[in-house]
Formats: sequence, C-alpha cells, structure tokens
Amino acid sequence: MSVAYSFTNGTALDKVPQFIAWPTIGIIHGRSDMAHAFVFTIAFTALMVLLTNVVAMLLAVVLDGGIKGRNVLRAAFYLPNIISLIIIGYVWRFIFSKGFDSFLNATHAGIFGLSWLGDGKLAFFSVLAVSVWQSIGFYLVIYIAGLQTVPRDIIEASLLDGVGAGRGSGALPCP
Repeated sequence: MSVAYSFTNGTALDKVPQFIAWPTIGIIHGRSDMAHAFVFTIAFTALMVLLTNVVAMLLAVVLDGGIKGRNVLRAAFYLPNIISLIIIGYVWRFIFSKGFDSFLNATHAGIFGLSWLGDGKLAFFSVLAVSVWQSIGFYLVIYIAGLQTVPRDIIEASLLDGVGAGRGSGALPCP
C-alpha cells in the first residue's frame, strides 16, 4: 500500500485519494541525489544478498566438516547476529578510525591509511563489509542445518563415485 499511496496525495485514512503519479515521477527524474540514492540502495542490496549468501554457504560447508573447534567457530560467527546494531556501529567506527591507525603504524600498509568512512566510495564498501559480517551468522545456521539433513549414505556414495573437495560440485563435506 505504501507504493500505491506514494503515487497519490492522500493518506491511508482518506476514502478516495487523488492519483498524482506524474508529479511524483517528476521529482524522481528531476533530482540527481534521489536517483543516486536509488542506485546506491539497489547496488547495496544486490551485493549484500550475494556476498552474505556466498560467504555463509562457504563457511557452512567448512564448519559442517570435521574441523576442530567447529562449535566455537559457529558461535563466534553467530555472535554478531545477536549484538545490538548500535554497539556494532560504535565498535566498527572505532576499528575504522583508531584501530586502522594502529594497524598503519604497526604494518605501514597503505590500505590502513585510507579514509574508510570519509570517502564516499570507500564508505559504501565499509558499510557493506560490516553489514555482511553482521548478517552471516543467521544464514550460516540455516545452511548448516540444511547440510546436516543430507543423509550420510548419500555423502559416502558420492565419495565412492569420486566426488571430493577438488572434483565435482565440492558442496559435500568429506568425513
């Protein structure tokens, strides 16, 4: 309904809102900052969904295997999902400002000297990286649950057929 009402001059309480689509579309076309915000939102959403799912699936495959400390790693990856976004914002602001300065002094790597929150293009990637980091835990749990429902006899049969980490789909964990 929000999209429908955005093309009218009425509210949800009006019985018959008046259709004014053309002035609304004119506002979007006439303002470059609004178009930039729209493109930014679409790009951020697409990259966020893609990166979150790819990284979470890769981590789920690794953590579903027989590595030591996998339960601790699962908890560590899920922890950012339950922390308040305000706390995450403060922590990462500190990391991008003071933490990166310390890394620059210790390593002299130029990447730590960049203005990650001051430059518009770098801020996009900074916010994207923090958002992906924060949301991976939820998807990781979902993917691990899905991988654990695959019967072990199917995994054993695929290993006998030659599917392994270097061949085939690589999606099945090796016991």
